[in-house]
Amino acid sequence: MDILENVIFSLTSDEVRRFKILSNRFKADDEKKLIVLFDAIRSEKYVGEEHLIVEDLYQSNSPQTRNRYYRLRNKLLENIEKSLVFYHFKYKDSIHAYYDIQLAIMFRERGTYQLALYFLKKAERKARDLDQFNILEQIYQEYTQLAIKDIEINIEEILDRRKANLEKVQIQRRNTEAIALITQKLKKSNFSKEKASVLDLLEKTRKHIEKSAEIFHSTEGKIQIFRTISTLLHQKDAFKQLVDYTRKTIGEFEEQKLFNNDNHAERLMMRLWLVNSLFKVRRFKEAEEELKVFEKEMGLYRRQNYFTYLFHFLNTKINVAKCLGDLKAAEKFIAEGLATKELRADPSHETFLTRSLADLQFLQGAPDAAAKTIASIKQLSGYRLLDPNAKMYLDIFEMVVHFEAGDYSFITDNIKAIKKANKALLKSALNERVLFFFELIEKMNKAASTGKQVHL
Repeated sequence: MDILENVIFSLTSDEVRRFKILSNRFKADDEKKLIVLFDAIRSEKYVGEEHLIVEDLYQSNSPQTRNRYYRLRNKLLENIEKSLVFYHFKYKDSIHAYYDIQLAIMFRERGTYQLALYFLKKAERKARDLDQFNILEQIYQEYTQLAIKDIEINIEEILDRRKANLEKVQIQRRNTEAIALITQKLKKSNFSKEKASVLDLLEKTRKHIEKSAEIFHSTEGKIQIFRTISTLLHQKDAFKQLVDYTRKTIGEFEEQKLFNNDNHAERLMMRLWLVNSLFKVRRFKEAEEELKVFEKEMGLYRRQNYFTYLFHFLNTKINVAKCLGDLKAAEKFIAEGLATKELRADPSHETFLTRSLADLQFLQGAPDAAAKTIASIKQLSGYRLLDPNAKMYLDIFEMVVHFEAGDYSFITDNIKAIKKANKALLKSALNERVLFFFELIEKMNKAASTGKQVHL
């Protein structure tokens, strides 16, 4: 896949809409071809058959025509880049300052220095609010350029700010280097096959980069390291390592009294990582005990962040209860979640809790009730927000439920439509097993509907 295709497939629906709005303002033939090429790449209509799109665009596939085609591709990439910048500068705080710096440079080169100064001040305010120390260095450099011109600037005050900022830039640089080194070492380690310990690796890395000691000793630095390592271990499915690492980190924070009102959300986040990791390694009793601690911590500081983490707490509590075989407790927790208006206010939370209810009903041997609950999920506003993969697995669950309920006509009547709705996902090699399951349940359903015995 080349860069143009990568960029196109990364676009959100809003970004696609914005690009097309801008492109449709132009009526030239080449501009129209840009949209045709854009849509062809997005639809994957000509994968592996590029000559067909060239012929469709130019009614020829000669070397001269292909040169025009490659120029068109380059122009399409440039136009998408411009559209993204134009769209996001207004909505992404992280790039706001860059936009104002560009305006300041433009006005300085025109000789309109007061306007250049105005945009530099505007950029500095934004960059300072977001702790963008590297961007601030660029801004202070632009101030010095303006000070050379015929304009009055308090350059001494600006140079003092620049000096203080440079110290922060150095700290940030060393911290970033430390995180980068930790990340690369972790990515190269195979925790599932080797007896490697993330704790040992972290200690070796700390000794190797003593100049970055700030990140290992400051509370903010430790939190930054935890976020990096926990995410990487999760991506590697190294949950046993994640349990050990999270427990040690929480223990150190508690021993050194680093948890406080300001970083309470980080404390809850660490506890959630621990509970979910214990769940992943099937240490359900330990997860149950940690959930009790988690609940107490959610009540600290006048229940600060309580509703932010309530859904995650309840969802894990429900799953742990199911795995421990305590279905009555799971039913109680689901009812509690669905009765909490703060949770129901988020459509996605209501959808997940209702899906968990359907799963519980199925576990309790009531597939008919589960089928009705799944049907109700598809009427919820949160259903539209589900990831396409989540919708596909809900479809699979719905077929299993109806099969177990003996409702074979449901599968006969709906399986083609379900497979068509998930056609794009089922093309992926990642979903080969899913496609096989669709085929399997279709065969099982045909056999069962004719009175033959079928054993899962």
